[in-house]
Amino acid sequence: MRTAFDPECLVAYETRIRSPILNALRLAPSLTRPRSVGIEQDVLEAVFGTFRPDHAFNTFTPDWGIDLTEPRATRGLESLLNHGEAKLRAARIRAFLEALRVPNLPDDNVLERAEALAERDRIDLEIRFPAAANSPLLRVVIVEAKFSHHLTEGQLRRSRNARRYDPRFVREPDCRIVGLTQDAGRGRKGRQFRHWPVLLWRDVWLQFEKRRPREPDAQLATFMAWLWHRIGALNPETRT
Repeated sequence: MRTAFDPECLVAYETRIRSPILNALRLAPSLTRPRSVGIEQDVLEAVFGTFRPDHAFNTFTPDWGIDLTEPRATRGLESLLNHGEAKLRAARIRAFLEALRVPNLPDDNVLERAEALAERDRIDLEIRFPAAANSPLLRVVIVEAKFSHHLTEGQLRRSRNARRYDPRFVREPDCRIVGLTQDAGRGRKGRQFRHWPVLLWRDVWLQFEKRRPREPDAQLATFMAWLWHRIGALNPETRT
């Protein structure tokens, strides 16, 4: 019976397992040598968008000592989507709405009057714009943004009804859940599967980055780099 630490088992492990593996690796340096894979730039740009100076990959990922939470992400989008002069703002909002797969968008003259709002009436993010050029009614796109939290009971119903029964808006809002995985939509019931389709952050990010207009200001690129890191890049987190 051993009553004190005995290194025999560690010595046996070193002799029989670890050392042979390391020796084999030393004899086969090709197994440990970094390898590069040649990929044409146009192939990468087809996925990530043109690598212009204001692309998110050409800026730094902020390290501010804080996490990019859901409210910070939606408030950041609110500020950056609304930023700048009318034509640039309309083009940027159009790119974001197209990334959300919102159909039948009006022309840019109408979208110049669009507005993004975050954290209003317990709605994560919404984008309002006139239903038509001369219409007094607003069309609204509602986004439920999810990084790690589950849907709560009645959450989708409250968000949709907050605008559906408001006389300022057209009857049916466009609703989207944007999550890290399809599990972000877990908890939907009945018609909610049709009213609240799930989009992945990765796909929305890629489409928006490809479509958004060239920006003279680096703020949006910096935010997009931060968001890309938060959503797990091409390997999104699996928790919802």
